[in-house]
Amino acid sequence: MNYYNTEIWTALQVTHDENLGSILDLTICDNFSFSQPLKDKIVIPGEANCVYLRVNIEHKKYYYSYSFNQKDWHKIELVLETKKLSDDYVRGGGFFTGAFVEMQCQDTSGQNIPADFKNLATRKSNTSAEKGDFYF
Repeated sequence: MNYYNTEIWTALQVTHDENLGSILDLTICDNFSFSQPLKDKIVIPGEANCVYLRVNIEHKKYYYSYSFNQKDWHKIELVLETKKLSDDYVRGGGFFTGAFVEMQCQDTSGQNIPADFKNLATRKSNTSAEKGDFYF
């Protein structure tokens, strides 16, 4: 999840579709205007033990990718603008300097079911260090 505040954020998330089962979906909240722009939902294979999510931040843009084996990464072909996660973009002006990259979970079942996260790691790209790109 890339988060500025409750009005401005994006999230690549594991969720459930009644027809497809477990899927990945992208949700965007842009000044409280919500969208889920992926036309083709990403079905999580039944044999997948884990779902790995990644965000690549490249100065003025960022994008999400995913893997089911931590080796074969699939880029989601939707480029998002980093400027939307800033004080200058938010309605009414910003309230602090900075945005967050985070992991999040909502139990919408009401059954108090936990979510287990193995880790969250950050690193600067070895291939584009001069550009200041980061991977999360």
